[in-house]
Amino acid sequence: MNSLTKSFEVRSYETDFSKKLKPASFMNYAQYMAEEHAGKLSFGYDNLIENQNVWVLSRIHVVFKEYPLWRDNISLKTWHKGTERLFGVRDFRLKGESGEDMILATSSWLIIDINTRKIQRVDKILSNEDEGVLRENALEESAGKIETPSDCKLLYSRVVAYSDIDVNRHTNNARYVEWATDALFSISGESCEIREMTVNFNSECRLGEKIDICAHKNENNVVIEGRREGTNIFTVLFKTL
Repeated sequence: MNSLTKSFEVRSYETDFSKKLKPASFMNYAQYMAEEHAGKLSFGYDNLIENQNVWVLSRIHVVFKEYPLWRDNISLKTWHKGTERLFGVRDFRLKGESGEDMILATSSWLIIDINTRKIQRVDKILSNEDEGVLRENALEESAGKIETPSDCKLLYSRVVAYSDIDVNRHTNNARYVEWATDALFSISGESCEIREMTVNFNSECRLGEKIDICAHKNENNVVIEGRREGTNIFTVLFKTL
């Protein structure tokens, strides 16, 4: 099974004030599908945790061609594209009810030791010759590294709460996207529409830690950075209308 496709109905709590699917809701779909498919290929959570390893999302690039709306019926396809240096690469294609592409994404994942938090060699578990590899591109280029502008301005700080933490005992990737979109709309207003989003997850943050949310806006590009005592935790680049 070198791809997995599932259908969903968009729920009201997955949408924003304009009934559009929230970027963080897409992230929740994506991580669910990634785990489901990886499990079917025998390198999912249950397989890796036997050796005290887990997958963590490192980078993702998402293109929003069109937004699904509340009650829309959508389908999401995911597939494993193989390895690239330390990363396992996985793409996503979300289609509308008529079969049109709505959201396209490519993501890069790392394997870490759950105890030491050190990055593990992905080639000990995966190979580009595996039967499960599908050489198909939702987006041709892998998610890139974001250079954080030196003049990011502090917007506010927040403390990592119970609802932010996932099974790996750190802040879930969708929560970072929620924090970043909150910051984006606080400086751009309700008329802002995200067309592309690139996220770098650079360090873990845990329950009770204080995270400074900073921003830099340049025309239609907005960079949101999360810092903990000067250490970069995540960076998000939004391209907006």
